[in-house]
Amino acid sequence: MNFIKNFEDFEKNYLMFLVNYRLNFHPSSSISKFVFPKPLNVITHHRYLPWTWLFLIASVASSYDQPTPFNIDYSPECALVLKQSKGGPPFKRSLDAGLSYLSEYIPSWQNENIDQTCIRYEDINRALHEARRKFGEEVPYEIKELSSVYPKVNHVSIPAEILLETVRILAHRFGLSVDAIAHGLPQIDTSKTAVKEICPTFLQPVKCEISRYRTLSGMCNNLDNPSWGSARSAMIRFIPPSYGDGISIPRRAFDGSPLPSPRVVSLVMHHDVSEHDFGICNMIAAWGQMLDHDLTRAAPSLDARKRSIECCNTPTERRHYNCYPVDIPQDDPFYKFFDRRCMNFARSLAGLQPGCRLGPRWQINAISAYMDGNFIYGSNEEVASRLREFKGGKLKTSPLYRNLGLKDLLPMKTVDPDLGCIARPRNMYCFDAGDNRVNEQLQLAVMHVIMMREHNRLAEGLAHVNPHWDDETLYQEARHILSAEIQHVTYNEFLPIVLGHQIMKKYDLNPLNKGYYSGYSPKINAGIRAAFQASAYRFGHSLLPDVTERFNKFHEKIESIRLSRQLLQPYDLYKPGIVDTFILGLINQEAYRMDPAITTEVTNHLFEKPGDNFGMDLASINVQRAREHGLPGYNSFREYCGLPKIRDFYDLGGIIPNNTVHKYANMYKTVDDIDLWTIGIAEYPIPGAIVGPTFACLIGEQFANIRRGDRFWYENHGWPSAFSPEQLQEIRKLRLARILCDNADEMLTVQYSAMIMADPHTNPRLDCSTDDIPRLDLSKWRDTNYKK
Repeated sequence: MNFIKNFEDFEKNYLMFLVNYRLNFHPSSSISKFVFPKPLNVITHHRYLPWTWLFLIASVASSYDQPTPFNIDYSPECALVLKQSKGGPPFKRSLDAGLSYLSEYIPSWQNENIDQTCIRYEDINRALHEARRKFGEEVPYEIKELSSVYPKVNHVSIPAEILLETVRILAHRFGLSVDAIAHGLPQIDTSKTAVKEICPTFLQPVKCEISRYRTLSGMCNNLDNPSWGSARSAMIRFIPPSYGDGISIPRRAFDGSPLPSPRVVSLVMHHDVSEHDFGICNMIAAWGQMLDHDLTRAAPSLDARKRSIECCNTPTERRHYNCYPVDIPQDDPFYKFFDRRCMNFARSLAGLQPGCRLGPRWQINAISAYMDGNFIYGSNEEVASRLREFKGGKLKTSPLYRNLGLKDLLPMKTVDPDLGCIARPRNMYCFDAGDNRVNEQLQLAVMHVIMMREHNRLAEGLAHVNPHWDDETLYQEARHILSAEIQHVTYNEFLPIVLGHQIMKKYDLNPLNKGYYSGYSPKINAGIRAAFQASAYRFGHSLLPDVTERFNKFHEKIESIRLSRQLLQPYDLYKPGIVDTFILGLINQEAYRMDPAITTEVTNHLFEKPGDNFGMDLASINVQRAREHGLPGYNSFREYCGLPKIRDFYDLGGIIPNNTVHKYANMYKTVDDIDLWTIGIAEYPIPGAIVGPTFACLIGEQFANIRRGDRFWYENHGWPSAFSPEQLQEIRKLRLARILCDNADEMLTVQYSAMIMADPHTNPRLDCSTDDIPRLDLSKWRDTNYKK
């Protein structure tokens, strides 16, 4: 009896150790928002508690990017064993609900009324073979054979589509439930199956070398999980996806019926009646878009010419399998005048999880998820080499007006010159940069110009301090510093405005004033969450103005240009001296208020071709994108964030404007159907912030993961990449205002907080030529170990 008593005590202690271990190393996971309904020791009352459960309970405490089985067992003969009550489907409860009833499920392990479903490795191999035949595409040679080749995203998507077909076959063959697909199949070790033959090398275990500098792709940032956050890896999730079939079909209404047309959602909810926000300027939107292009890019479906696949003008039976166009109502008040009934839209390419696990559809992040300046440098060696001067550590430029005393522009895009822009004038080119979206909007191109110039300014300064450094060292050190500058400005100036001080404190986002940051954890996956990419971080679309304003160096407005005229058309930047007028416009033009209203410049004229008089609808695209990514509805994310769940439409009163509540009630069948983005931008902002509570939660948690999961984070210590204490203090002095002053052609003054409107009392303009705006002292980077 003493043995039994001691064994039970050991079980309890070991259980608590595992749970605490997971909680300590996964503070951002959903478990931190969960309160156990029963004492934990109730779980240990069942004598001879199987060790599988001990591991399971601890594993559930981790975030969803490490899917956890529920009612699963393993055996040597089976890849996966699903346990279910006789006559009932596997995984009767969802993961989140199931944890609440964990102690009630444990006796069922010894219940004779339990059926077992065994999925064997051979079953998986047969399903995979059938999927490869049905899919009808060969796996690219680069993926099967060459570990040294950098596979393109479309090469990664082919095995992803094959695995999705494998999942469909298994789901049909074994009658798998949605929960079994989402939480059971990902537990299978696919390295023991034929899946390993088509799994890209970078998603399999690789050996990493510790270096001072980041890899361009983000690989090996996490030494334990090298592909976490890397380019071409799949985005992860806050909560499980909601696909129409549990696998890949875009989300449908709660009752299984179609959701309202995204175009109808746009017309009803997001018409153009915006008001200005008199506190913030357009620099907040420009920095936010630049930062988005540093963190996320859902890999698009492209044709052989690298252009978006055509869906609307293709017969339905001949459309690409990723076509998912937006239906336009026949009586659309705008498009009816142009006889448009279809808006072109293609799904993001399917992605693969580490180890090529089975499960629902994932999406590829084509760039690294880390804040590493890849929009400047590129996410692979081919792009990086194309952009380098290979002299003095500098990037290539277009030195068009040096004779006029003006700084250089971005290099010209002479390869595929019409790709990524429209209406290109003869003998004029778009711009080239680390991210091919550089020409998407003129003000974005301006931000690229500023950052390219900053890199070259740093490289030149470092060469002066260390004349013995070679090109590679100067390039890498300048890149190292500029990445730190972007991180510091984001967390010190941008996020406090977006999230407010309360959320900054809650998610530990405030940069330190001195010393090193100790929050790095290799257990944290810094990868981009799908809801962040497809909805929450698209809050900035509400801030976009109708026009882009230009100002002179005395802060006087000189011109207003329609926003739609500058989308994919950055050619104005070739006019001598005009860059400064757009920079000054960014810091002097008031941003629109955060609300449901979206300017018609992007809801009717997005990427409009000259002469067409119509374009696409950004609001429709946002809604459609979230659905095809399988994002659950708004209510699910409120619950995830610990906010009260909405029971009916009347509960939305006080959360969003009353007239908006009635519109949602007339458009959606239930509150559980409401799309996340459309209502997320409608929420009343929390005190001192731009966004409401749901988006604040999702954005805050994402940026917490980016900081905590980045081994190269600028405040970290103990790694070769760490800055010295003196260097770190220099970076902490930096303000965006100084970056603008140093890289404009002739900027005289700028407000201290460049993302907030100038105010003589609270945010005065300061002289760029003085040290009122602190400068970065590059002498702190002098190589004292060098001996002549």
